[in-house]
Amino acid sequence: MSGSERRQVHAGGTNVVVYVSQLKDGNAVNVNDPDGRLTHDESSWTR
Repeated sequence: MSGSERRQVHAGGTNVVVYVSQLKDGNAVNVNDPDGRLTHDESSWTR
């Protein structure tokens, strides 16, 4: 994984890769998580 890429793999779910190096000024990624099921930091990620 490069420094410009952030990802988390979730078996059986939808996985998204954001290439932050491709984001330009004014671009944004909005997260739709109405049930609050997504993690807020890396503390729950397995290595």
